[in-house]
Amino acid sequence: MHILVVHNRYSSAQPSGENKVVDQEVGLLRAAGHRVEVFERRSDEIGALSLPGKAAVPLLVPWNPAVRRELAARLRTERPDVVHIHNV
Repeated sequence: MHILVVHNRYSSAQPSGENKVVDQEVGLLRAAGHRVEVFERRSDEIGALSLPGKAAVPLLVPWNPAVRRELAARLRTERPDVVHIHNV
């Protein structure tokens, strides 16, 4: 089975149980013979944004046109059987 896992990785400065669960899940699925791809963003990327960019983050969390286009393109290219979304 071809699975696409979608996840926003929490800050590397703070340990995250969810990050660990996603990593373990991907590893277990691959070990079981599934083809697993990951579509991921990282909260660490926020630090590199300009001040206006940082101010826009709360508005872009529920609807980010750029990431939507990237994910749509990935779905068209990869054509996964299952999309597992952990968080946005």
